[in-house]
Amino acid sequence: MNSSFNESTIDLTLSTTDLEMSFSDDAKVKHLLRAFYAALRVLCVPATSTPAERKFSKSGLLMTPHRSRLSTDTLSKLTFVKCNAALIS
Repeated sequence: MNSSFNESTIDLTLSTTDLEMSFSDDAKVKHLLRAFYAALRVLCVPATSTPAERKFSKSGLLMTPHRSRLSTDTLSKLTFVKCNAALIS
């Protein structure tokens, strides 16, 4: 597999001295727990394709005969807003 991705370009190490200097122990734990739960939410892989199917369905509901001239970009943006409305408000 030829890839232009070079593993040495990304440094994923975490400097604990930086955290120790800027956070108390309680704040460190809260900060790391928040990061942990955010990573779980963002990085988890769904076991089914249901969320993707919902997004296609919402996109289909947006593309009505009255909106037949919507560009692909506009439809994509409307679908994004509709699917992420709970996160926005």
